[in-house]
Amino acid sequence: MNYPKKIKTVLQIICVAAILFNVLAYIAPEPKQIDLLNQLVQVNIDRAAGYETASNEVEEPYMKKLFTRFANTSRLCEAELDLEILKLSGKPIEGTKTTFKIYKVWMNTKSMISNHQIETILHSCHFGEKITEDIYTKVISQSHKGLNKSQLTLILAQHELLKAEHERVVGLQNLLSVNH
Repeated sequence: MNYPKKIKTVLQIICVAAILFNVLAYIAPEPKQIDLLNQLVQVNIDRAAGYETASNEVEEPYMKKLFTRFANTSRLCEAELDLEILKLSGKPIEGTKTTFKIYKVWMNTKSMISNHQIETILHSCHFGEKITEDIYTKVISQSHKGLNKSQLTLILAQHELLKAEHERVVGLQNLLSVNH
C-alpha cells in the first residue's frame, strides 16, 4: 500500500516499539526468579561451609574425603546457579547466613563435648541436609513463579544429587548406630 510519508513513519515507530517491548519483556528477569535462584545459592554456600567444618572436625581419612566431596558438590551447584543468575543480569549472593554461623558455632561446641564425635557430626550434617532439601522443595514448588524450563531442569537435577548425598549421611548414621 501507498501510505503518506507521516503515516509510514508512525507505523515504523510503532513496529520498532513493539519489537523493543517484546525483546525487553523476554530478557527482563522477574525479581522472583532471581530470588528463587539466590535461595538455592545461599543454601549451597551454607552447605559447603558446613561440610568444610565437618571435614575439619573428623580424623578419619574416608570421612574427610567424603565431606570434602559433599562440599565440592555444593560449590558446583552454586556455580551453576550463579551462572543462571548472571544470565538474568542479576547478582548472586555471597557469604554464609548469620543463622548458619550460629549453627556452625553450635556444631563446633557440640563436637568438642561429645564422646562420639563422628555420630555428632553426622547428626549435624543430617540436620543441615534436611534444611537443604526443604529449601529445594520449596523453590521447586514455587517454580511457576518465573523459573524457565532449563532452570527447573537444573534445579531438579541438583536436588536429586543432593538427596543422594543426604541418603549417604543417613546410611552412615544407621551403620554407626548398628555398631554401637
